[in-house]
Amino acid sequence: MAVGLAIVMAAVQLLYWTSAIFTADRYIIDFEGLMWRTSPPGSLFPVPTGSGMLQALSPVSETDQVVYSMINSGLYILLSVALTLAAGVAGYLLGVTISR
Repeated sequence: MAVGLAIVMAAVQLLYWTSAIFTADRYIIDFEGLMWRTSPPGSLFPVPTGSGMLQALSPVSETDQVVYSMINSGLYILLSVALTLAAGVAGYLLGVTISR
């Protein structure tokens, strides 16, 4: 159970961070602060979505700024590994509890 839960968590993390990286790279620029290239603004959290079609800069929200800084610093890798390990430990403890 532990390995299965860890694999599922790793897959979800991989999908989320890959999508967030591509969205940030395509739609966010650093122009007097972080800005979406077009309006209405997109989102990096909870589901990465690009910004709209109107050619106007729009500010990035504080939550998205945190996600963006995690991507640029590489901290998202540490977070992904930590969450995957936590899911594995939770799965192990759940499996031990069920088997009693």
